[in-house]
Amino acid sequence: MKAELTLLSIAVVGFVALAVASDGSLLSGSAVETLFAYVAVPILIGVAQLVALAVGQMNLSVGALGGFVAVTGGIVMADNG
Repeated sequence: MKAELTLLSIAVVGFVALAVASDGSLLSGSAVETLFAYVAVPILIGVAQLVALAVGQMNLSVGALGGFVAVTGGIVMADNG
């Protein structure tokens, strides 16, 4: 528990330091949108792998399939506005 609290504290202090160093532009809408766009695929792959691990079926193809679905979904969304 102590290690998790230490890592959380470091992450929070780092985020606040970056927000202060960027004069608040880190908290602007475009910066947050860019951050979410950048981490969307790794989060999707992580959640897909989490489901596979939770049911006890370790399968490395889950990550590839999650990435494929994310890219396909992005293309469909881009094509349909």
